[in-house]
Amino acid sequence: MRDQANLGGTGPKWIVLDGDIDPMWIESLNTVMDDNKVLTLASNERIALTKEMRLLFEIASLRTATPATVSRAGILYINPQDLGWTPFIQSWLGSRTNSSEVSTINVLFDKYVPPLLELFRGRLKTITPISDIARLQMTCFLLDSMLTPQNVPHDCPKDWVFSMLITRHVLILIKLFDYGRMSVSVYMATNWWTI
Repeated sequence: MRDQANLGGTGPKWIVLDGDIDPMWIESLNTVMDDNKVLTLASNERIALTKEMRLLFEIASLRTATPATVSRAGILYINPQDLGWTPFIQSWLGSRTNSSEVSTINVLFDKYVPPLLELFRGRLKTITPISDIARLQMTCFLLDSMLTPQNVPHDCPKDWVFSMLITRHVLILIKLFDYGRMSVSVYMATNWWTI
């Protein structure tokens, strides 16, 4: 916060805090969220926020938030089930430069991702729960690293790269958790035989 406060310029400066709210440290931030906009540290140092600075809390629940914190913050609740994964994929596809690649991958996402997400939700157990959007973010990060001119020649079919990546995801899960092997094998044989 100190570095942000000392930066010049009139553009917005966002400080994103993601993770659960801890009642101990959030009380220190209540003065920042007041009209004073001053952070007082344990050393008695005071850091005044500029009018361009904003705090953004990205949290899963308000379970541990105090009424003082809730009353000082503007709260926007976005239900992941209502939003879905499509806006993230469309945004990611918008960052890609090859238009034929974008159209091909968009069709592949629409065709294969919904049944795979159902497979993960319904038939497979995971040790650590992971949201659909997090799965797809990892997929897009992997596609970013794989779909480069050095890795994929211009005439290489993009659906092949996509299918290899998705298959790799599923096979890694089977190897790591060593269960659901038969259901995934049957699923892949019956639903992915066209790739």
